[in-house]
Amino acid sequence: MSEKIAGLKVRDVQCDELWGYVGMKEKSKGIFYKNVDTLGDAYCFVAIERNTKMILSWHLGRRTSQDTLAFIFKLRNATTGKFQLSRWMASVSRSN
Repeated sequence: MSEKIAGLKVRDVQCDELWGYVGMKEKSKGIFYKNVDTLGDAYCFVAIERNTKMILSWHLGRRTSQDTLAFIFKLRNATTGKFQLSRWMASVSRSN
């Protein structure tokens, strides 16, 4: 998707996260599965252009700063110029 969607000029971007789990919820892992990274909570970060409903970028991972940053970098590559970012922050302006 990142090869096809790059450098788009957008006005309003809505970001959200969807929670799910693989195998079992994170709090149910216990001591035996504590260090198993393939089980537990999973988050899908999604950026949608509000007017056209086009998905600009997405990222599947954990709710960590590393995965959040990976998602933001994907969104940055998909867009250009300044836009309103809703849902996560009241207002963020990005300029190249």
